[in-house]
Amino acid sequence: MVRTESINQICFGAGVTAGLLHWVPGAINIANSEQLWNNSVGGAATVATSQAGAPGKAFLQNASLVRCVAACIKISYAGSEASRAGRIYYGRSSGSLVNPGDNVAPETLAGALPHFSRTPVGDLEVVWLPNDADQQFTDPNEAISADDRRRKAAITIAAAGLPADVGLIVRQTAIYEWQPVQVAGIAVPANSRARSQSTLDQVINAVQASLQGGAARMGAALGSTVGMGARGAFAGLMASMYGNMPSIAGSRSSQALLSY
Repeated sequence: MVRTESINQICFGAGVTAGLLHWVPGAINIANSEQLWNNSVGGAATVATSQAGAPGKAFLQNASLVRCVAACIKISYAGSEASRAGRIYYGRSSGSLVNPGDNVAPETLAGALPHFSRTPVGDLEVVWLPNDADQQFTDPNEAISADDRRRKAAITIAAAGLPADVGLIVRQTAIYEWQPVQVAGIAVPANSRARSQSTLDQVINAVQASLQGGAARMGAALGSTVGMGARGAFAGLMASMYGNMPSIAGSRSSQALLSY
């Protein structure tokens, strides 16, 4: 697996007061970006693709197969407290919510997104959950059809009423399973583990359990579904990599993290 991260600014530019970011973590490929965005001076604007800003985009071109297993976005206001204004609509969505070339006014997405906030003092966070279409591995060096992208799970952020030329900071994190291409010179050991025996529901249940009590609980939850003697090893690995993370209960982002 590889953990990837990127930090970008959206809704930013001369006169820009609104914008959106639509991220489909499981749709990384060579032809269709998994990340769509637009900037607006308040009305509708054409949605464009952004290949460079997605986490791990360049690295994963060295892979022959890729599958996203975890992803999240943190949203922060880029301006001063004195100038803080605007509205943010955000949450989990499907890849079909926004498409390349659409002419979209960001505020029109409000009814399609589960969460709303005034531009925050701290961070807002949304955790991605995979769906059935995200179970399949894809080749990041081949084109993916528009239909395949639309079926996958996504995260969408739409903002309006921001101070002009200030924008939002978005920190995107994704964890991918990947298999190297042959020419990369990276050998795949003969004793490499087989594909996970866990079902999609078990993975989602484990993610939900982790949100209630940190990475240590995620290790225990996933360990209970893996079997084959791997429970203690996996839980120990999670704890050694991430430590015992604090509970998010009662935090500003708990609603975004814990509800669909």
